[in-house]
Amino acid sequence: MEAFVNNIESKIYPLSRIDTMLSVRYTRFVFFYRNSSSSNSFMSAANLEEAFYRTALLFPMIAGYLQQNKVGNLEVVVDKTSLNLPRYCELQSDTHYDDLAMSNYSPRAWPSDITPADRVPLPDKDTGVIKIADIRVARLKENSGVVISTSFNHAVIDGTGCLEFFNRWANETRALASGSDIGKANYCFDREAIKKNLSDEHMALDGSTLAAYADRSFLGDSLASLSPRTRAKLWNDIERQTPIRGHLFRIKRGKLDSLRAQVLECMPPGARISSNDILTALAYAVHGLAEADVSKSKKGWAGRHCESNWKKRREHYLCVPVDMRYRLGLMDTGYIGNPLLSASTINSLEYADSPMTIQKLADTASQVRAASILMMTPPYISAFFDMMESASSDTSSFISVYSNFRLSTMVSNLSLSKLYAADFGSGVQAFSTIPTDYGLGIVGILPSPPPCKDFLVNFSASALQMDSILRNDFWMDIASLVY
Repeated sequence: MEAFVNNIESKIYPLSRIDTMLSVRYTRFVFFYRNSSSSNSFMSAANLEEAFYRTALLFPMIAGYLQQNKVGNLEVVVDKTSLNLPRYCELQSDTHYDDLAMSNYSPRAWPSDITPADRVPLPDKDTGVIKIADIRVARLKENSGVVISTSFNHAVIDGTGCLEFFNRWANETRALASGSDIGKANYCFDREAIKKNLSDEHMALDGSTLAAYADRSFLGDSLASLSPRTRAKLWNDIERQTPIRGHLFRIKRGKLDSLRAQVLECMPPGARISSNDILTALAYAVHGLAEADVSKSKKGWAGRHCESNWKKRREHYLCVPVDMRYRLGLMDTGYIGNPLLSASTINSLEYADSPMTIQKLADTASQVRAASILMMTPPYISAFFDMMESASSDTSSFISVYSNFRLSTMVSNLSLSKLYAADFGSGVQAFSTIPTDYGLGIVGILPSPPPCKDFLVNFSASALQMDSILRNDFWMDIASLVY
């Protein structure tokens, strides 16, 4: 750490309005490593920590402070004389790796202190400062393995960036152990890089996107006016009013291929549909049916009246984050930030309550593909980012999405991400996942450990919605419960 402290430079990093909107979230992963060879030097604690700070020097923003400027945007302020160091801790666990493996890596079996930071980046209890990075390393009983959890403030780094950091950390560890030179890596933290790559042409945005981000809400505007620390505390209190229950499901590749074939039969000849389209539509439809089921079971005019007034739009919103690095020509720049476009789809609650059929799945999958693929032209991308970076967009826009709609679902596909590429010297991850309580209505699509081609689906919902999901015959016929 000494080299990190001595070599880091003071700097202010302006963040975008999209970053500001996402500042109420941590991006969280958990990685499991098995000491298959029973090596005493397995993932050396000293090497892990030194390599971590070598990597952190390439990502200096994680040692900065989140501060709000006069116009409401966030900045990361790195002050060499007073660093907001990442929280990095290693602990010894009484849990054996075999116990984790036998539980299918269920969170109930995880070492107690390895659970990632809360969903909302809260101020540190000791310093009152929001940490941008929280890293926890658990060395398992009898040195049988290591579990690493990572939490990064979403304002600074998205999921792709988190994995880039993690994989670089692994490379630095191997290089440190072997005494070899890993070579330099260049990363771009300049938010202007997105603007420089936008098209001069613009087109009108679709109604769903405008409805999602243009409408203001009293809750959103109230929270946006607060400091990052106060906002985080209140947003956390609001989220905790609805207990989250999550599960990890497995969808076998063969079953998904069969479902895709049935869906294609309900579409016009020549139509194209991907596994992602099907999985997204399926999760969206199942979540909608679960909420409809819960609503029918609620009794009392007062409860229904209050909820319908707070959630103004009696509609079901779907958000699909789309990484724009490829489309904006940022793949070779090492861009670290949130080059994300939110593809939006909105349907009525009556549609959400309609029976699950192959035709409904086909219709929804077509909506997903239109929003996340077909509309992604340079003029549309430019119009979206211009809207999101306009003076009328701030944290309230992000919060309003979830307070304006009766139900919101976000489906993030990480199945092609580098979740099994970090080799610290003894092989890549045996298992990689995200916390089951990732966020209300958030669905994460993950890859299975290679060479398996099945999909893993991390589904977070309210406790009552999850009860309904587990009773949904259509879903449970396709998906099997992992934990």
